[in-house]
Parts: sequence; structure tokens; C-alpha cells
Amino acid sequence: MCASTCRRRTPSKWTERSDFAHPRYEIIGTGDVYDGRDEVERYYRESRVAFPDQRNELISLRHAGDAVIVEFWLLGTHRAG
Repeated sequence: MCASTCRRRTPSKWTERSDFAHPRYEIIGTGDVYDGRDEVERYYRESRVAFPDQRNELISLRHAGDAVIVEFWLLGTHRAG
């Protein structure tokens, strides 16, 4: 899980530094996996285009070995296009 989900960041801020040597973002509900810096950055870019006001409402934050597990409501308005 990518730690950047714990903090609000824009894609440009994401490229400035990384919290993990190998970020991985897994969306349990859909089964989508973004493995590695390039894929995680692509997810953030694409999701912010579709939902420019995207924000997270934190439900739970846990750690497990080499992972950070974040449960949150993903909120935003879809930009038709």
C-alpha cells in the first residue's frame, strides 16, 4: 500500500519524493494493483483527471509487517468527458 494515501498529495508532489522504496497500491474492491513507482504515479494522475476534487475520508490506518493498510471513503465528483 502506498503511504501517500495517508496524506493528501498532488501528483506533482508525489514525484518529488517517495515514502517507500517500492510503492504498491492495491484496491481491494476492484482487485486492481498498481505495482511500482510508475504505475502508482499513473494511478494518481489518471484518477485526479477523472475526479479533480478527489479526497479521502480516513476510516482506519494500520501497519502490518512491510505494509501500511489504509481503509477510507474515496470521495469526489466525476468529471464528465
